[in-house]
Amino acid sequence: MLPCALGAHAGAVALLLSGAVPDLVAGVLVGATLPQLSALSAARWSTLLSGERAAALPTAFAPEALANGMSYLAGPALASIRDCKTFGSVP
Repeated sequence: MLPCALGAHAGAVALLLSGAVPDLVAGVLVGATLPQLSALSAARWSTLLSGERAAALPTAFAPEALANGMSYLAGPALASIRDCKTFGSVP
């Protein structure tokens, strides 16, 4: 499942970068094919830490939750800075 999703996403990113299709279409394809890594990671941790080791599950989820929080906070700011530098919106 994951290799197919990653392949589809790579193809969509290639379309976006090549300019072969309009940006809106490529952007929708990129978003639609993006694998849900957080859900896959949670399922994997739950399987690995089942039974006797289930008490370690919150510890396993902590770094992922931290990374998600940082990306949600820093991602839009970094994208805005990049876009302003790219398109010259800021003097």
